[in-house]
Amino acid sequence: SNITPFPAQVYTEIISHSLAGRKINMFDIYKYEMLNLPKEAKFVYPVIENDNEYVVKLFIENNLNPHKTVILSPYANTVIGYPLTFWSYLIERLKKLNYSVCTNCNGKEKELPGTIRLSFPLDKAKNVLDNAGYFIGLRSGFCDIVCNSNCKKIIIYPQYDIFNSSVYEFCSFKKMGIGSNYKEVRWTYDKMDKLVDTILVNMK
Repeated sequence: SNITPFPAQVYTEIISHSLAGRKINMFDIYKYEMLNLPKEAKFVYPVIENDNEYVVKLFIENNLNPHKTVILSPYANTVIGYPLTFWSYLIERLKKLNYSVCTNCNGKEKELPGTIRLSFPLDKAKNVLDNAGYFIGLRSGFCDIVCNSNCKKIIIYPQYDIFNSSVYEFCSFKKMGIGSNYKEVRWTYDKMDKLVDTILVNMK
């Protein structure tokens, strides 16, 4: 059967009721329903060798400061993002703190004004973030890929209803039991300046 967590597809009535009651998250759906794995199954992340040569070259070419660079990820296919005014204010504040600021871009995605465009293969992402030091982004599939990066990660969950639940309830790192060295921030679409303040506090 075609079981997926996305509203454009068909999923079972059992899953629908579980989501409505906030009893199941995205990880559990993939694990138990889509992959049909036993309850005791463990997820093992691949060991990624550090490609120092690639990362050093990338940082030199873009004049980035190792461990003092913030990579922003404002794009997500399944999450409603924030206005450019929010990102612009965040960039302004970060630059005043002497961070190098980049935008993680894929394909035709545009870098945020005032930032450096970074585009790198997904298998290099963890190494790049480890060397950057900081990551701030909307909750997306990219976050899953870099969830075990050693950098400080601020994952933003826009607060709105989804499946009678919320983005956070459905795919929180904490609730799924994945990731390391991260802070999760839930926020609406109001008081964007306060959201920036919250992000900067959580970066310390």
